[in-house]
Amino acid sequence: MMTPEYNRQILARYSRDSDWAIVEDVMGIFNGFSGRNESGSTAQMAKWLNLPTIIVIDARAMARSVAAIALGFSMFDPELPLKGIIFNRVGSKKHAQMINDAVSFLPDLPVLGYLPREKGLEIPSRHLGLVTDEDFSADKNHIERLANWIEDHIDIENLLKNKEPRPPCMINVIAKKGQDQRKIRIGIARDEAFCFYYPENLRLLKEAGAELVPFSPLRDNRLPEGIKGLILGGGYPELHCKALSLNLELTGEIKEFGVSGRPVYTECGGFMYLLKEICDLKGDSYPMAGIFPMKAEMVTGLHALGYREIITGKESMLGPAGTKDKGARIPLLTDQTCPGGG
Repeated sequence: MMTPEYNRQILARYSRDSDWAIVEDVMGIFNGFSGRNESGSTAQMAKWLNLPTIIVIDARAMARSVAAIALGFSMFDPELPLKGIIFNRVGSKKHAQMINDAVSFLPDLPVLGYLPREKGLEIPSRHLGLVTDEDFSADKNHIERLANWIEDHIDIENLLKNKEPRPPCMINVIAKKGQDQRKIRIGIARDEAFCFYYPENLRLLKEAGAELVPFSPLRDNRLPEGIKGLILGGGYPELHCKALSLNLELTGEIKEFGVSGRPVYTECGGFMYLLKEICDLKGDSYPMAGIFPMKAEMVTGLHALGYREIITGKESMLGPAGTKDKGARIPLLTDQTCPGGG
């Protein structure tokens, strides 16, 4: 959603004190805005950042077929710097040998390892991704098992050979000479229900003069004192509906804050919190802040997912009328009647 140069600056900023930077793929390496080009895909990002790429193939219930998949990835985009394969969920040593034999005709795409199926190592997942740090914490023993699993089955030395020197990237610094240096206090929701934040966004706010004051919609009865704005990020309010709905003092303050015209920025779950109610997967409905006369209804599967580009119809905080902006869409809203009580 950002320019190549800005993405390179982000990588340079956050990896400048590190020996290695690992960029995680999402939704498949070639998936992006459409089926016609690479826009918005991990493959495009790998080229922008000049990163060697390792593909991970789920080998469960497959043998020689993995060769067709590997060959397809290797030939689909000759400009993508593919450096090797890791096979996941391999059933046995015999299974690993069959896979190795199948892909042995691809010398330019070496096998860097085989990760066997092993119970108890999985990080649990739920809708919208893995269970977050707020609700799941791997203990020392779990981390040790994960490390041994990798070291015992991945050719780490060969993997590290794929490191390529990155050209130096200048990091822009915004000059603030002559500007008012007083901090603007902005409340930001931070707990198990609201935990999806990009550190880069928060850094930019602080650089622009914001003092971010955390509070918990689950535990705090009042908003932080002296705040001029609110940030309600994404997360899992639908998993904490009852506790959020019972915190009437705070939801009342948030509603009063919002309808007064003061700025409130929300994303995904944060916007759900501002609706009239949330209906959970059990069909129970819980009242929320009630700024918007709508409700969010949780369903068992996604209705749609993907990038969106908008053009504003009138002047807004995004810019003048006609401003183009990009984002992602996960539909959670419905105007249907929630079937349950509560």
